[in-house]
Order: sequence, then C-alpha cells, then structure tokens
Amino acid sequence: MWAATVWCIWDQRNHIVFRQGKVDTEEIFQMAQLKTWLWMKHRMNVFNYSFSDWNLNPLICIKSVL
Repeated sequence: MWAATVWCIWDQRNHIVFRQGKVDTEEIFQMAQLKTWLWMKHRMNVFNYSFSDWNLNPLICIKSVL
C-alpha cells in the first residue's frame, strides 16, 4: 500500500512540475486505492475482492489473504 501511495504522490508531483498542474489530494488518495487494489488483484491469486469491497473495507480484504 505504501508503494502505491508513494507512486501516486510522485506521479502527482510530475504532473505539477511538468504540466503546470495543481495539487489534488483527493485524486492522489483515489489513485492510490485503485493502484493498490490492482496490484493485489494481479499479484495474489487468492485476492478475489471487487473494487467496491476494497473501498468499503480494505483491512478486511488484506487480512483475509494473509
């Protein structure tokens, strides 16, 4: 989860520096949620949660696959 968050912060920083964007913390949060879910879904065969399940309670999703 931390890697996805750092990735999204870095991507937002690049958007600001190179494309004159503005800081959007809500977008960083949403993209970190999505990226974490995608990474877990594609890297763990036992991770069978929908994105809506993940948004409602990510800790339960993580604990169930550990």
